[in-house]
Amino acid sequence: DFRWQPDGDRIYGPGTNDIKGGTVMIWLVLAALQAQAPELFADLTWRVCLNSSEEVFSPDFGEVCRARCDRHTLAALARSLPSSAWQAVTWRTGAKGPQRSRFAKGKVWAAHGGKAQRQPERVAAWLPIEWAPGVPAPGDYWRADWGAQPAGLRRLVRIARSRWRVGLDDRELQAELGLDRYEGRPWLGWHPHVTLVSLAFAFRRQEQVRAKKNFWCDAAANPPRFAGGAD
Repeated sequence: DFRWQPDGDRIYGPGTNDIKGGTVMIWLVLAALQAQAPELFADLTWRVCLNSSEEVFSPDFGEVCRARCDRHTLAALARSLPSSAWQAVTWRTGAKGPQRSRFAKGKVWAAHGGKAQRQPERVAAWLPIEWAPGVPAPGDYWRADWGAQPAGLRRLVRIARSRWRVGLDDRELQAELGLDRYEGRPWLGWHPHVTLVSLAFAFRRQEQVRAKKNFWCDAAANPPRFAGGAD
């Protein structure tokens, strides 16, 4: 079992010999943090996991962590969701056919680093989770700080999985519109360059959409603050 045997001011057990330096350092850092920022220290839950896997006949460190700490992880949140929360979502159709997987969403409250004197207000955020069928554990997580905006699962997945499109747009901005050709250093020169390139990109993309068959696109006279509904 992953336990120590205390004997006075000493402890004996797996890992207590080889990792004693790191253990002492962890204790000193936590003690200093508690002394210098007691309120921050009290607001957080601290867990110290010591790996004894290098010892003979010691238990596997991953199994120990899952058994003792997993209830507070994102994977545990994913496992706690009911089966009805998981849906098969297709986010786009690529060269190899529809890109499809299983997704769910939950709400989380992010912990802040505590660098500022006054802690920012903790606001709930959406957490889209991908757990493909036949895979033993969730694969990807994203955090969406949308405030009061509606958050349909399909919409969250499409945005989360749009990284490939961002990469293609960045390559087009640099290769064809000269985003990377500004060599000056002053902000007053860089800002107009990026602005003009972005406007050229937006105009080009709009004209490409206009050229599609049976499709039209006109800029709104008074665009809303944010577009779209739940999906």
